[in-house]
Amino acid sequence: MSAKNLALEFKELRPGEMVAELDRYVIGQAKAKRCIATAYRNRWRRLQVEDDALRADITPKNILLVGPTGVGKTEIARRIAKMSDSPFVKVEATKFTQVGYVGRDVDSIIRDLMDTAMKMAEKLMRERVEPKAEEYALGKVLDLLRPLDDAERRQKEIAIEGGGMDDEKITIEQRPIRPRQINMEIPGNLPPELAQEMQNIMQGLASGLQQQERAQSKTVKIPEALAYFKEEYLAEHLDHQAAARAAKAMVEERGIVFVDEIDKIAGGEGQGGLNDISRQGVQRDLLPLLEGSTVATKFGPIETDHILFIASGAFHFTSPNDLIPELQGRLPVRVNLDALTVDDFIAILKNTDHSLLRQYQALLATESVEVTFTESSVKRLAELAHEFNEKHENIGARRLHTLMERLVEELSFTADQRKDGKHKFTKEHVDEAVGSLAEDSKLARLFL
Repeated sequence: MSAKNLALEFKELRPGEMVAELDRYVIGQAKAKRCIATAYRNRWRRLQVEDDALRADITPKNILLVGPTGVGKTEIARRIAKMSDSPFVKVEATKFTQVGYVGRDVDSIIRDLMDTAMKMAEKLMRERVEPKAEEYALGKVLDLLRPLDDAERRQKEIAIEGGGMDDEKITIEQRPIRPRQINMEIPGNLPPELAQEMQNIMQGLASGLQQQERAQSKTVKIPEALAYFKEEYLAEHLDHQAAARAAKAMVEERGIVFVDEIDKIAGGEGQGGLNDISRQGVQRDLLPLLEGSTVATKFGPIETDHILFIASGAFHFTSPNDLIPELQGRLPVRVNLDALTVDDFIAILKNTDHSLLRQYQALLATESVEVTFTESSVKRLAELAHEFNEKHENIGARRLHTLMERLVEELSFTADQRKDGKHKFTKEHVDEAVGSLAEDSKLARLFL
């Protein structure tokens, strides 16, 4: 399949379907779910527009999520990217510095996104080549076994596929396997033409070294031989240059960048010094990416015009209006997320796929301990999580992780020594392990 077709295999997900899927993992936040699901659908709609000139001018409407930490901002974006097979990268705005200063520059966001897309493209291409690779590997092993006739060859083939010959050994000629094209690390700040030229030079050097390597005889078991011949076929037939072209198109057409903690770089003008380097300077450097620019990567130049940017922040001590006006204009869709309620905490504990209660039950089941939680214990955990968030720093659903760890601490430590095999957590257990700290604000700050 061509790189273009691979990149444009856009899943036709409907907004309602995406929100329903998100509801399995994130409680509440209906506005944010609808907003991001609609943004994805609009990207699919754009590709259905037949007028090329018009389609090129339809750009994503970047999103700013405003809300406390731990309420699902990152998870919503991550799940949308996963269900849609979109290249996705999450970065923290505080890790970047203004161009010209020591530290990460914002262009590295696109380089990281391209690396992610490259892995996705190679995986897709590998999956399509693997059946032929397995057929090739089986044929090579059968040739080395030297069957007397077709009937014996078929008999051995059935035995190998059924695992009946896993302990038998054969001698193969083995050399280090390297891909036909090797992508070397190229500094991302080089001009695109120079970066590509350096890539070609180093590729030639790598190919020359590979040709000089000699094969060595090695006696291995048949499963190891099959694995070697499979990788040999894949290395020869996987077109990494085509994968790079597909990855480039995937990034440009459906890449998603999540910029977290953008509130930490919000601040007024004229504060000067290092503050401008980490705040105003980074905001200004982000502008071209969000508006549309070309970034040099080791896989070639990437245009950011149609990448969807989702920024988020708690904005406890600042306001979205403290961002520079140009950046505000490039984040036109603003969604406020709600703080979690007691009912939300109960739903997070019980109703989400792979919920915290199920995770602890699965972990302790490996020690043959069956763990259950009473309804009153779950409600009490939710009440305490909400109470601590109200009294102290609001860390959202992450508070539940802290409370659950304290609740199961003793059981987790002694699970391998228990003989009864069952344990039920009650409201009294929760109060004993966690509730007592609620009355002492100093202890609560230290331990919760």
